[in-house]
Amino acid sequence: MNLIQENPCRIEAAFIAHPGRLQTSAYGTLQVPLSLAQAWDDRSVDVRTRHEQDKALIEMVKSTSAEKDAIQSGKLQPRVPWQMNLFSGVEYAFAVRLPSKGRMTRDEIYAKRAAFFQAVMWFETYMPVGDKKLKYDV
Repeated sequence: MNLIQENPCRIEAAFIAHPGRLQTSAYGTLQVPLSLAQAWDDRSVDVRTRHEQDKALIEMVKSTSAEKDAIQSGKLQPRVPWQMNLFSGVEYAFAVRLPSKGRMTRDEIYAKRAAFFQAVMWFETYMPVGDKKLKYDV
């Protein structure tokens, strides 16, 4: 988390699976786009803490009408985007651990694949390379 809080930041975007050790206060200091993949039954983050983290992320990107107009006109920097996917039927570390029973459940297979594609899409969007850079002109 320290890398994505630096100002100026040395990275362009971040993806974190299992953000259990992050303090809620850290979310308000993000400097780069952040994508999170988390198990709903994460033993390191209880439901109350997860809701506090959600609230901190939402507060970070809230804008008034005047701020939205200023962002659109280029007078104000846009807020740092974030995204979170919450997966049911899996436990902490679902994205990085092999199943202890030797076989994965359908939920585990889906969550692993979805978290992988979530990361790929996030980096393709916020860290495009070369001629793949996205054009935002409308």
